[in-house]
Amino acid sequence: MATKIIASGTVFTNFIGADRLLGMYPGAAAAYSLRQVGSGIYAGPLVTIRRSSDNLTMDFYAVNKAVSIDDVKLFVGSGDGTVVTLYDQTGNGLHATQPTAGYQPKVISGGTPVLLNGKPSIMFDGVDDFLSVPQALPQQFTAANANLSMFFVAETKTTASFTVLSMAARDSTVANDNDLLLFQCNGQYSGVNGGVGMFLRIVRTSTAIKSVVSPTALKIAGRSGGVIRSGLTAYAIDGTAVGVPGDMNAIAMHLEQATIGATRRGINPTTEGSNPNSKIAEIVIYPSDMGAVNQGIIGNMASYYSTI
Repeated sequence: MATKIIASGTVFTNFIGADRLLGMYPGAAAAYSLRQVGSGIYAGPLVTIRRSSDNLTMDFYAVNKAVSIDDVKLFVGSGDGTVVTLYDQTGNGLHATQPTAGYQPKVISGGTPVLLNGKPSIMFDGVDDFLSVPQALPQQFTAANANLSMFFVAETKTTASFTVLSMAARDSTVANDNDLLLFQCNGQYSGVNGGVGMFLRIVRTSTAIKSVVSPTALKIAGRSGGVIRSGLTAYAIDGTAVGVPGDMNAIAMHLEQATIGATRRGINPTTEGSNPNSKIAEIVIYPSDMGAVNQGIIGNMASYYSTI
């Protein structure tokens, strides 16, 4: 006998994953982490890892709400464990991938786990490591006044810039002639060493349009931060303070390429290397202004990674 439950107009608050980040703050376009941040929509692996000894790959799922670094270390052994796929936990399928072994960032380095304040994270070499994100992510933000909120946990090793996420035009009639939207921490595009910021550059007009900085340095040690663009203004946040909004020029972007951990500029094949061995633990991107709940989101990240 089939049982039907009819509850029109009823909101269920006790659902699987309600206590996770995306359960508390839904509507993300993409979410990447080695901990379980997704609600009940996504039940797949968190990461696919390749071991350097024989190039064998394995999917790793959440164990007690996060990837078990002990299980990863057991699989990898004394060599390197690198990221082939970092899965989008929103259920939107925007998985970040890197099929080329030499460009894969590490979760195990020479048998030693990559940790940020004791929690699993991903280390980029600052030369050519990066993860590619499907076009469907950057194409959501091509409008001149598109709302966007990006939150992350990262650790930079020097005062040079480190790109957490970049979006750029893939194809152009002229090499290097493309739009570029950078989200960086601890670097020149943030305006201050130790800051977090957004930098919007329209290369085809040779104009560095605007950058926005956090009023409180995000230190070189791992910290949580975020950048929000609301209409034609943008601001950076560190969980407690809000930066002075910057005017963002009203011009449509032509964004088709997104990468994590490096800047790749349009059809130019080179990767902008910087800040060797910096780490990214988590990235969550919303196609909306999440300013009203930014302290809740960053507080959730900071509590887990002990970054405040």
